[in-house]
Amino acid sequence: MSLNRNGVPTARLTRRDQVLQLEAVDGVEPLSERALRIVAHAGNWAEQRAAWRVLLG
Repeated sequence: MSLNRNGVPTARLTRRDQVLQLEAVDGVEPLSERALRIVAHAGNWAEQRAAWRVLLG
């Protein structure tokens, strides 16, 4: 696993950046906080990645 200088996995930062770059369409946010919580609370990293892929379609 690749870590940045603060010890945070770079893949996690990539996911955060993907969320921050999403744009609302016609005033509707592309992801809800509730949907993101499902990903964040998935059991392990592999399950989080799978949930993220499902969420983004």
